[in-house]
Amino acid sequence: MTADPRRACLGSDTELWFRDREIGPEARDATALALETCRRCVVRLECIETALVEEERSGRASRWGIRGGLTGLERYNLAVRRRKHAAKSTS
Repeated sequence: MTADPRRACLGSDTELWFRDREIGPEARDATALALETCRRCVVRLECIETALVEEERSGRASRWGIRGGLTGLERYNLAVRRRKHAAKSTS
């Protein structure tokens, strides 16, 4: 991700965005804070699009962390839906 000065996460502890696979109250709190930060970000959609491009050939298990307010599983599911929609549009 680029250092866009509009990012809500700029200057935040990057560890917050990569605790989503951990168990326990501290990890849940960190993930909740990351998700809330993303939800109020003005470049959230750009962040999601960047993540989807970067993860294009990644399977579900290799997508982790919060990006654009989505978990790795949510980004995987979004990518699958987009591929299915694109396939229907071209057939």
